[in-house]
Amino acid sequence: MCVFIVTWYQKKGEKQSDSLASVSAILYAVIGVLASPVTGFVFDKVGILRFCAVFLLMQTVATLLIWPASFVVQTIVSVLMFSLYSFWLTFESKTPAVFAPPDLYGSYLGFSNSLTGILQLVLNLVIPTAIGSSLKGKWFYLAPVIILMELGVFCLFVFCISLLMSPAPSQPPLLSENNEQVN
Repeated sequence: MCVFIVTWYQKKGEKQSDSLASVSAILYAVIGVLASPVTGFVFDKVGILRFCAVFLLMQTVATLLIWPASFVVQTIVSVLMFSLYSFWLTFESKTPAVFAPPDLYGSYLGFSNSLTGILQLVLNLVIPTAIGSSLKGKWFYLAPVIILMELGVFCLFVFCISLLMSPAPSQPPLLSENNEQVN
């Protein structure tokens, strides 16, 4: 995110890009340390559906705020994006605890990490290649990021709808009786 903002400012000839890069680096460190424990607590207190709704709201606001070329607004976007990253890390590690039996926690987490990683790799290659040659200036950098952010909003919306239609279990699934627990 910081690279995108700095590149955009440099393309526009703004002198604030160095300051924005410094502020973003500091925010990333501070938010990374503070937000993950807080988001874990929030997840436990409000439940997965409300947590996803807050996640969706933050992603939507960040997607809308990416447009203005203002130092203050882009600092807010940095806070939102770094907070979203902490939300994602918490969500990614706590979701298997809700949906997967304990003996499949690692498989579920590994599958979801692999799936999102492969999807990100493909989209990060396909979208800029498909539209990059037709775009010039700031849009060469801005359009792929906005498309990916909007896809993220759409996917979160679909996930929230799926949680409404098929709520998360009140307790994690138990080990199947055929599996032996290792002591």
